Amino acid sequence: MKKSNQPTPTFGVAWFNEEDWPRLLEISEDRDTLEKTHAEWLQHAEMAIKNFEKQGIKIQKISMTPNELLIWCNERNLPVNGEARSGYATYKMQQGER
Repeated sequence: MKKSNQPTPTFGVAWFNEEDWPRLLEISEDRDTLEKTHAEWLQHAEMAIKNFEKQGIKIQKISMTPNELLIWCNERNLPVNGEARSGYATYKMQQGER
């Protein structure tokens, strides 16, 4: 079987520290859909990453703080929600940040 010359797709995922979780919930418009604790979120996030990697999709964890996310969203007049978290992760990944 021939190997594909296609690069492995890589996607960035917003990654938060445990101490930042309460602040993220505070600023997020979609807080009702987020996990209530960092531990719960971490468990779901790690499971999702494994599922993506099984499909051949590489995931890059993009560290961010809620405050830097909020600034980025405010500069673009965006609500702080899942779409914005993904957008900021993609932006940081394109800037070469991890």
